Amino acid sequence: MESGTANKGANAQKSRGGRPRQEVATRLASHILDVALEQFLARGVERVSMDEIAARAGTTKRTLYSRYGSKTGLLVAVVQWGIAMHMRPVAGAIPQGTVRERLVHVARRMLDLSLKPEIIGLEQLARQAAAQDIEIPGGRLTLSSQTGVELIQGILDEGSAAGSVHVTDTHFAAAFLLDALVIVPRARILWKQFENKPRAKMEYMERTLDLLASGMPFLSP
Repeated sequence: MESGTANKGANAQKSRGGRPRQEVATRLASHILDVALEQFLARGVERVSMDEIAARAGTTKRTLYSRYGSKTGLLVAVVQWGIAMHMRPVAGAIPQGTVRERLVHVARRMLDLSLKPEIIGLEQLARQAAAQDIEIPGGRLTLSSQTGVELIQGILDEGSAAGSVHVTDTHFAAAFLLDALVIVPRARILWKQFENKPRAKMEYMERTLDLLASGMPFLSP
């Protein structure tokens, strides 16, 4: 398995001109991040060296440092890449329907995603990255960061353009709805306050939206 991983990394670095073409460079970056993520989750950040990651990825430690600056920089890149990879299917499959129906669809997908062991592992890595004294693009490395807010804000903005949503600050409203529909129920499920079952999650979201609909009529069924 390690030999195949190393060969994959080595092949990713080859190009006729001596420098990777953009496609090859992108493939190499994804491979490095995939290897680093696997090692960080399996063994812990402290127990994994840059030499080991370079060897398993079939590249050099110099390449890692030139791309990411440090192991902390690599950790941040790994978390951002991992979150983006998991969120991509959610962003690409938002159905048509009312604002409420679309919000419920996106929120359910994000809530289900946030409860997966790999995302919980990514969150632990994110906390380690956030504890470092470095600047992190986007601020917080969690599902409540830019990607989740932007997905919900996009639905609100489309509703606003269609005349069905009347909110002066859709960004704030999106962050609030993400907290109400994803972050809070996730915490309650992890604390065993209600079951991690489709019916329980849907009932929680519907009751939350019913409660909020008095102040946001576009959330009414």
